[in-house]
Amino acid sequence: MSRVSIKPGTQYPAATGLYVLGSEHDGARSFLALSWCTRFSSSPKKALWVAGINRRHNTLAMIREVGTFSMSIVSPDWADKADAMGLKSSRAVDKASFVDGIEHTTMLNMPFPTEARVVMDCRLVDINEIEGVPNAMVTFEVVGAEAKEECVRNSVCTHEAVDPLVFLMGNDGNVYHRLDFSEGGSYVANAWSAGRAIVQAAEEK
Repeated sequence: MSRVSIKPGTQYPAATGLYVLGSEHDGARSFLALSWCTRFSSSPKKALWVAGINRRHNTLAMIREVGTFSMSIVSPDWADKADAMGLKSSRAVDKASFVDGIEHTTMLNMPFPTEARVVMDCRLVDINEIEGVPNAMVTFEVVGAEAKEECVRNSVCTHEAVDPLVFLMGNDGNVYHRLDFSEGGSYVANAWSAGRAIVQAAEEK
């Protein structure tokens, strides 16, 4: 099969989640929807994530100031509300009006949409900026998390109950997708175990 060159980062679909960040300081609050976000460490002592946030965003300025924020996992049932939080600056509109209500996290008292099934308390670790790149690389630690009671089964917060939204970015459009948890749905294999037979066969040669 032949291959052709494509522009890096633009012409292939990169899958991520969709999240809403919320912070509050001196009576002002700010919310931001973002998709460039992922966990990169999950040691027993530290759960570290990294996000790409535009340097001009009001929420980033507030996070710099207060050092803490909430991060909510977006589900399909409030995708339109979360999307709206990424279309206007908190300087121009009170984004709390986009959602049914605002709650505050138990540990750090950070604001988050009441629609969120899972929300995390986050503490800023570092902000790195690269010359010529509009987004700052924000490293943060998740220090606490809470979920709606109906999302927890046998003390486990399940994928199906949280129903995380999937964001696909590519030249054929930026779109949201829902995972199919029905029998024979979108499940492919268990991560970091699907390839064991291949490794074993290679080792036995």
